[in-house]
Amino acid sequence: MKAEYQPPEGVSNNLWGDCWLIRATGADGCSGRFVVAASAGNTLESGYCSWDFYSKNIQAFQIEDGTPNSFSMSSSRTALAPLTNTGLFRRSASCTMPSVGSRQWWYRPCGPLLISTASGQRNVSTYDIRDGELVMSWDVNSTVVGMEYSSPLQWRSRGKVIVAETDAVSLWDVNSLTPQPLLSMASSGKKICCLHVNNTDAEIGGGVRQR
Repeated sequence: MKAEYQPPEGVSNNLWGDCWLIRATGADGCSGRFVVAASAGNTLESGYCSWDFYSKNIQAFQIEDGTPNSFSMSSSRTALAPLTNTGLFRRSASCTMPSVGSRQWWYRPCGPLLISTASGQRNVSTYDIRDGELVMSWDVNSTVVGMEYSSPLQWRSRGKVIVAETDAVSLWDVNSLTPQPLLSMASSGKKICCLHVNNTDAEIGGGVRQR
C-alpha cells in the first residue's frame, strides 16, 4: 500500500532531492516516526518539509531565499498541531522565489535534528523536524564549499558535525545550544570536492535514506 505525503499547495514536486524516515521522540514522550524531504544541491528552489508518519500532517516546512532563517514555515515549539490551511497558503507564496545564483543548499538529519547550510555562506543552522524550531545557528570560520556528488555537511555522531569549508574541514560539538569547535584540518589551498563520513551512529539513529 502506497502512502503519499503532500507538501503545502503550490510547492513544486521538483523541490525534493532527498527523503528520510526518522525515528524520534514525539511531544507526548513516546517514540514517533517522521518523514522528512529536502532539496539537495543546486536547485531553483530549496527547502525542507517534515510530516508525521502516521497522520501525514505537516510538522514543519521551510523555503530558503538565500537569507538564513528568513522563511521559516513552522509552528511554534509548543504547538505541534498541523499548520492551518490559511497559514500554509500565505507562506507557500514565497516558493516561487529562486535561490541566489548557483548556491547549493544541503540538509542532513540525525534523530529529531535537521542540520542545514549552503555553499558560499558561513552560517550553519539546526532545526527540530517535529515542529521546525530553529534550535541553534552559528558561523564556521570560512565559507562552505559546493559539491556535485556529496554533501559538505555530515554528522559524525549524534553530537558532532563535520563541515567542509573553503579553507579547512572542521569538527563541531553540537551537544549544547552553543556549538563548540573541536578540530580543524586545513585544506592547504586544495579544493575539497567530496566528503564521506563513516557514521554508523547517525545512520541508524537518524533514519533510513530513501531515494
